[in-house]
Amino acid sequence: MNPRWNGHEWTADIAIPPWSAFTAGRDIVPVTFIMDPGSAPAPFQVRSLGSLPSVAAPLLSAAVVRMREYYDSLRPKYAAFARQAPSFMGDPDIAMPASPDAGTFAHLHELQGLFVLPLERDGLAYVGFSFRPTWEPEHGLGLMTHGARVVGIGGADVSFVLDAAEDDLARA
Repeated sequence: MNPRWNGHEWTADIAIPPWSAFTAGRDIVPVTFIMDPGSAPAPFQVRSLGSLPSVAAPLLSAAVVRMREYYDSLRPKYAAFARQAPSFMGDPDIAMPASPDAGTFAHLHELQGLFVLPLERDGLAYVGFSFRPTWEPEHGLGLMTHGARVVGIGGADVSFVLDAAEDDLARA
């Protein structure tokens, strides 16, 4: 989990086994550190990434609850649109089925990568999770997390833009 400079950005890889149903068979998830240009990852960012496996299971539980709420709230609108514009996601009963079981739900949301933000609270960085859902091919799905909490959900940009983390810090 050591950060490395790839010529453009600081990256790392992490294994988070509890999330394996969401990784399409990959053992490793790519990580990007978000920071000011010319800076290396801050110690709290590296420490937070290293501690992620210890909260991965409770974070997964919290994430699935929030993701299902979000999914269920969007499904009627998305399914109706997909029936009118089949090129959007194909058959909505396949791409976004009603009440999918846990395995199907995970398959519908492939975890693409993590983003470690330059904001900290209680010594931990905020970490974004970016997904490629079958039902939202254009904007993706993003979660912003802090420890074992989900503090934001929306399009993939939620996983790397500072807004959800800043809002959470303002509420602290």
